Amino acid sequence: MPEIPDYYKHLTEKAEERAAQQEEGAASPPGSGSAPPPAGPPARTPPPARTPPPGMPARTPPPTRTPPPAPLPSSTRPQPPAAYALHPPEPTPSPSPSTREELDGPLRTYQADAFQLVLPREGWADKTIFILTGPVSDGLQHNVTVTLDPGLPEMTLADYASLQRQSIEAELRGLHLLLDDEIQLDCGLPAARLVYKWYPSEDVLVFQQQVYVLYGDAGYKLTATFTRKTRKTLGPSVDRIMRSFVPHGSTPAPEVAYGR
Repeated sequence: MPEIPDYYKHLTEKAEERAAQQEEGAASPPGSGSAPPPAGPPARTPPPARTPPPGMPARTPPPTRTPPPAPLPSSTRPQPPAAYALHPPEPTPSPSPSTREELDGPLRTYQADAFQLVLPREGWADKTIFILTGPVSDGLQHNVTVTLDPGLPEMTLADYASLQRQSIEAELRGLHLLLDDEIQLDCGLPAARLVYKWYPSEDVLVFQQQVYVLYGDAGYKLTATFTRKTRKTLGPSVDRIMRSFVPHGSTPAPEVAYGR
């Protein structure tokens, strides 16, 4: 190896010192003879609690929120009251006849063609009006109506017809009486017949026929209305319908031939 000049020897010595230091560092275990690693920043200390000034109350922390309760299962939920049941309540049974008599007094059974009712004997009367609808002709709906007047005082057929005549003449002004006579029904009972004409309006003329029957303590009024034309076309048929009337309790004569 060639000799190193003196003025280069200090450089060579420094290089050798650095190499020796590196070899020593590699050979020594971690932590021995070496500086410890730099420590991290110190832990943060929480600030001290604020003390309120003298004379002021301490601040109360907000209340802790409580979560809502979980819903109850369907088996433990409260059931609706009986008033909200899907099925209506059972109907209350009608009071027995003895109870009805205690409540309403003496009773009677009202029998109609399609039904019956139990009514108190006092204060109730049958004012039924039966309407039998016929054909429409000459612009008029033709009917035969039957009105019942039960519980009449004792009177003659002429008295009953006179009362009915006074009533209709007071109700319908301008009536003109055309016929007032007595006929015999097909069942053999006598009846009174009245025929009127009157103007329900200025340009409309109608004719009305009424037949009155008295049987026992009940009166019956049969009424039919016509135009001038239908009095001739439908009048005879309606007259035969009225003559066929038989009150309940009456027995038609054996020789009656209806529709003759």
